[in-house]
Amino acid sequence: MAPRTRTLVIVAAAVAFAVLAASPAPQGSAAGTVLFGADPGLGTGGSSLPALLDMEAAIGRQLDVVRVFEPWDSDWVSQYLDEIEASDRIMILSVKAKRLNGSVIQWRDIADAADGSTLADEMTEWVNRIAAFDGEVWFAFTHEPESSSNDANGTSQDFIDAWRRFIGEFQAADLTNVKFIWIMTYWSFNTTPDDEQHASKWYPGDDMVDLIASDAYNWDNCKGNDTDPWQPLSSIIDGQRLFGIDHPDKGLVLAEWASTEIAGDGGAAKAAWIEESADLFKQPGWEQFVAVSWFNVDDASYPDCEWKVDTTPAALAAFAAMAADPFYGGADGGGTTTTTTTTTTTTPPGGGPPPDPGEDGFIDVDTTDTFYEDILWLAEMGITKGCNPPLNDRFCPDAAVTRAQMAAFLVRAFAYTSDGGGDHFIDDDNSIFETDIDKLATANVTQGCNPPLNDRFCPDTAVTRAQMAAFLHRAFA
Repeated sequence: MAPRTRTLVIVAAAVAFAVLAASPAPQGSAAGTVLFGADPGLGTGGSSLPALLDMEAAIGRQLDVVRVFEPWDSDWVSQYLDEIEASDRIMILSVKAKRLNGSVIQWRDIADAADGSTLADEMTEWVNRIAAFDGEVWFAFTHEPESSSNDANGTSQDFIDAWRRFIGEFQAADLTNVKFIWIMTYWSFNTTPDDEQHASKWYPGDDMVDLIASDAYNWDNCKGNDTDPWQPLSSIIDGQRLFGIDHPDKGLVLAEWASTEIAGDGGAAKAAWIEESADLFKQPGWEQFVAVSWFNVDDASYPDCEWKVDTTPAALAAFAAMAADPFYGGADGGGTTTTTTTTTTTTPPGGGPPPDPGEDGFIDVDTTDTFYEDILWLAEMGITKGCNPPLNDRFCPDAAVTRAQMAAFLVRAFAYTSDGGGDHFIDDDNSIFETDIDKLATANVTQGCNPPLNDRFCPDTAVTRAQMAAFLHRAFA
């Protein structure tokens, strides 16, 4: 094949891949008993989108549910929301009675809002947003209302009345894509019934709630006190389970759950805790639980609490194993198998032998998939290596591509070698693709993401089709 012809084929494959990544096809994991999800936290630039994509790449699958937090007067615009809407991920949406400027909205004012008032119009706006959202939403008004952080909003009765007013607006609209999820701290279900924080004092009623949820944590005294010892998840959420028995037609959810580490054990205790938790929901008596969503966030309020799933390789491996379990919608033991496909091997443009993605290709790309041959060819040409290093037996075909990943693809495809001395951008120092980004900049294929200064690359932002057009145009210039 002539060099230019070969390059054209490589570019065509890259374009096809970019189009696929920018417009992911509807997808989802095989039906499991319990849906698997997370709040992915924040990535570079304070965006949740790169964190979501990184987490899904690390566990080798798309999440079923994704936790989202929005203030009362959110502008409801972000690439993160676009990504969720373009997929079949369920959104657990928490909207607090607090504005972007930090001002608190009284629950009583929401409950008593007159038709045509600002608060009433804002409630209607939320109804319209969810109605227009192309996907399923589990809507929560003020999660953890009984916690001290919400004391300024009002009393438990104020909360109940505000919930019934706000959710009543949704019910009157008769939306088909929304369920109402009531989210409390796990403590509220475990404290004594006479405690003002007990869950029963904050429950809006069976007619206004579809799902009963808790935010559940294994603290191991990481808050700096000795009141929260290491506990199995079964002990932490048993109060929620018992509460659910009194509301048998409601699904139970862990809207947040996580464990800290035990220092110095290499993640063994946290990994074992996750493994025990994964087995818990398979046991008799726990059948009401329908979803779990990990809190993958570094919480500045508790810097000694290590909630993220990748605090150690052992913890991440346990979490990934749970994600792969068919009970949680994973493919292990229940996925499709692939058959051997004969493909002509070509030396990659960068030289050297092509990587071997496996005799049957990647385990998450079936031979019947529309893009199977293209993806296998990209791997054999050395343009892609996989999405789950170091194993790299998965391609993550329905995940979007970040700008950093696309830099690596183009550098391999066009065999760019010079980094021009490196350090072209100030925001990619922590990226494993920094060298590829520098090579792309040296070749004048990328100019940056913040014109006219262009000292940033935005490595964790998803590449758009328009940006890909610019990359390819410059590559051929």
